[in-house]
Amino acid sequence: MKYEEIIKKVYSIEKSNSNFPKNLLRLPPKEIPERIFVAGKIPDAPCIAIVGTRTPDAHGLQIAKTIASECAIRKITVISGGAFGIDIAAHTASLEGGGKTMVVLPGSIDMPSPQNHKNIFTKAVENGGCLISEHEKKTPAYSTLYLRRNRLIAALADCVIVIQARARSGALSTASWAHKLSVKLFAAGGSPLNPLYGGTNRLIYHKKATIITTIAELFREIETSIGILQKAVVDNQIKDEQLELPGNYKSEAKVISLLGTEPITADDIATEAQMSVEEVCKILLSLEINGLVLQVDPGRYVADKKLLPQKGSVRRTQKNKK
Repeated sequence: MKYEEIIKKVYSIEKSNSNFPKNLLRLPPKEIPERIFVAGKIPDAPCIAIVGTRTPDAHGLQIAKTIASECAIRKITVISGGAFGIDIAAHTASLEGGGKTMVVLPGSIDMPSPQNHKNIFTKAVENGGCLISEHEKKTPAYSTLYLRRNRLIAALADCVIVIQARARSGALSTASWAHKLSVKLFAAGGSPLNPLYGGTNRLIYHKKATIITTIAELFREIETSIGILQKAVVDNQIKDEQLELPGNYKSEAKVISLLGTEPITADDIATEAQMSVEEVCKILLSLEINGLVLQVDPGRYVADKKLLPQKGSVRRTQKNKK
């Protein structure tokens, strides 16, 4: 199928129509579009928005792809804006995993932006997903429309995940709308020295978003918050160790796994994690700045309650050490 064929099959759904997405009706009355234009079929399944910077690093791309691939396994629709970077990585990974994806375009469907992604947009429709716009044909993607469409992404989603967003990233407007609409919000935190995490770290610090510690924990939270019962196909469960991430993130995960309710020193963490004390101290400082670790005594640390396991799970503490 060519994109030109898709354009010919675009149809509209009025706000008064029973097929109008119910999630859009939770927007403030003045923000609900009178109609939307659709190419393809709006999936009747749980929907997760994955958004972030247009200029991610390899680490951010891998997080986006891993989460989107897992959504495909769990029959969860991935929604994003089709932009460069995190957006298109999420759409592509979902499609490659056999999943469905929804693209919310800033302009009209006949004038997609960016043009380079028309092949992915076409595959989205072919795989049972759709393209959505609130604009009639021949509406270019003006700069102001990018932020406007973000409210639709947040409203359509059952939860929103922000991966790498600078302090003034457009993805933060999606996060802001999610917060206003009481849509569950997650964010991937990172080093305070990396500007790509300026926005996501702030969301976590202000308790607007739940930090992503492991992919397994993320999906447990998602399943709890939106009532998804599907489990991963492989082994019927995701293992925490399944996510292979580069450098710093894996090191942070090691440190986090050793933190509990009882104080532990950087030296002890370094020994257990087989890392240098200097590296551990840098990670602890980053976690402390982001409000995830507390220093209860000089040089002794405990996990903030946001990092503590849910009731019924077990995390190693000083008492477990032999």
